[in-house]
Amino acid sequence: MSDIQITRRTEEPLLKRKAVTFHVTHEGGPTPKRKEMKSKLSILLSTEEPLVVIDSFKTQYGVNRTAGRAFVYADETSLKVAEGKKKVQKEREGKAKKAAPGAAAPAAQ
Repeated sequence: MSDIQITRRTEEPLLKRKAVTFHVTHEGGPTPKRKEMKSKLSILLSTEEPLVVIDSFKTQYGVNRTAGRAFVYADETSLKVAEGKKKVQKEREGKAKKAAPGAAAPAAQ
């Protein structure tokens, strides 16, 4: 990931968070991973990585540029209240774990 720019910051005091719109320029490479963007944003915004939640991002077709939106929470409790416990847990674990290697899929009939 070569460059990340914050284009807009909006305070949301009722939810104790900041909404951030950003652009990532990735010349000659694939779309950056969500985890990479999250860590770069946390460094850029001077906050802890677990308090940053990337809401959405989309790469423009034919252009090495990704636009996205993220939320930066003030503390852990406001994060859990606004996002919900399941989404917070999913953010921490990453993608769902694959099935155990010994488990076989059910046979088709």
